[in-house]
Amino acid sequence: MYSTNKILFVFFFELLLFQLVSWAGTETSFLDYARVDSSREANYQKEVYYNKGNELSDKGMYEKAIIAYNKAINIDVDYAYAYYNRGNAKRKLRKYNDAIADYNTALDLDPTYLKALYNRGFTYEEKGDYSSAIQDMNQLLKIDPNYSSAYLTRGIANVKSTRYESGIADLNIGLKSDPSNLNGLYHRGLAYFEQERFEKAVGEMTAILRLDETYAPALLKRGIAYAKTDNCPKAESDFRAYVKLSRESPDVFYYRGFCQYKKKSYSLAKENLTYAVQLDKSYAEAYMLRGIIKSRTGEYQNALTDLNRATKINSKLGEAYHYKGVCYYYLKKYQESLDNLAKAESKKFKIANTKYYAGRCKEKQNKHDEAVPYFDAAIKMDSKHIDAYNYRGNAKMKLNDNDAAYADYERCMEIDIEYYKAYNNRGIVRGGWDDKEGALEDYTRALELNPGCWQAYSNRGNLYADFYGNYEAAIDDYMRLAWLRPEYAHAYDRVGEMYMKLFMHEEAEYAYTQYIEINQSNPRIYYKRGQARANMFDIEGSCADFEQAMY
Repeated sequence: MYSTNKILFVFFFELLLFQLVSWAGTETSFLDYARVDSSREANYQKEVYYNKGNELSDKGMYEKAIIAYNKAINIDVDYAYAYYNRGNAKRKLRKYNDAIADYNTALDLDPTYLKALYNRGFTYEEKGDYSSAIQDMNQLLKIDPNYSSAYLTRGIANVKSTRYESGIADLNIGLKSDPSNLNGLYHRGLAYFEQERFEKAVGEMTAILRLDETYAPALLKRGIAYAKTDNCPKAESDFRAYVKLSRESPDVFYYRGFCQYKKKSYSLAKENLTYAVQLDKSYAEAYMLRGIIKSRTGEYQNALTDLNRATKINSKLGEAYHYKGVCYYYLKKYQESLDNLAKAESKKFKIANTKYYAGRCKEKQNKHDEAVPYFDAAIKMDSKHIDAYNYRGNAKMKLNDNDAAYADYERCMEIDIEYYKAYNNRGIVRGGWDDKEGALEDYTRALELNPGCWQAYSNRGNLYADFYGNYEAAIDDYMRLAWLRPEYAHAYDRVGEMYMKLFMHEEAEYAYTQYIEINQSNPRIYYKRGQARANMFDIEGSCADFEQAMY
């Protein structure tokens, strides 16, 4: 019995062992069934996390979405879609480098994943790496030339990297497929704006605002384009609409100031520019324009404060150096003026007035031969620069080239028949040629055109006194000169001389006293007043003056 049971046990054991061995030799083993169930569970679980990540991303909950994608990737490290969508979430959080790393991984896992390639290029564009963005879009368009979004992104990257024509060409193609793409339209308008094609820029921004009247960047840029084309009422309308939609922008106040400057409403312009620099303390152009306005209103030292601030922020502002040169000229710091005018030109700011003011500085330094080439250069740049002709004439007169000076004054009159300075200066040349009648005629015409031309009163007074002997007329001119220039003591000297010739000693004594009130350091005037007092039998007064004249 025992042996029978033993035999049966061995038989069934061997049968079971045979069956196990048989199963082991089949395609799917018992263990494989267990593994299949586990794999199915993992795939299901990663899809749950992946879909959860997508759901959170759609709700804008990007940080939580990234956690969900992380869990999906932990289950399957080769899950390209999860890397791609995690990259999208990181891009939304402006974690651009991390996003690019995820797109790179997605592309390593699937080199044909065009969405990952596009979004990587898009992210490069957003982070400001325009060359990499363009490179990715180039690669994408080689694979799929009809990928219209790639044209839009490459076009925007081209515009932002100042390749305006290439940008416009790409945006034209991209906008054919997506004509309502506001970002594409805006950047095409921006390209036109930067090329100073303001009419086309206005057209683009207007097209955007027809699609979306709340698109604030288009309002601002169109307003600026209007301001640059002197359409300030429309500019102001756009700026007001922009302020209602968006926060106050320093650009709004800058271009409001710019419009007021164009209208010569300098006080309002300065007020707006002050607001601009309060909002943005690094707004170099606003400091510069405020400085320019102050230079126009004679506030030269205050202007220099603004202009120096502008060049400290942005040393490339050649126009700021030009106006610094202008301010130094009027402050009688001629070498500083020349230095800044030269800097303006080195910054590629080259206008006729830069040469003109350099010539004026050389003239003030009595370097008339060096002044002439600067005036020549100003005239070459602007053939109707009337002041350059006038002051070149003055320099040539000082160099005894009266024929050339006369020709320059004649040219001034051809440009503007009412340019009073040319008449006064031509009168000097005529007087030197003994054409006294012609000189008198020119001085008188200068005063008809500008009764404030004090030089003409001085010159005509001298002519009346020294050639015509008309002392009363000379006195009248010298007194007008003194009224126009109260600090010009010499006018009273000449008045005193005329009264002495007319034997009007009391009036002469008064004129010399007026001179001394302005300038007490000229002994010659004390001597003259002493003579007048002696003729009035004021012995004590005359002796005091003669004694003062000796010191």
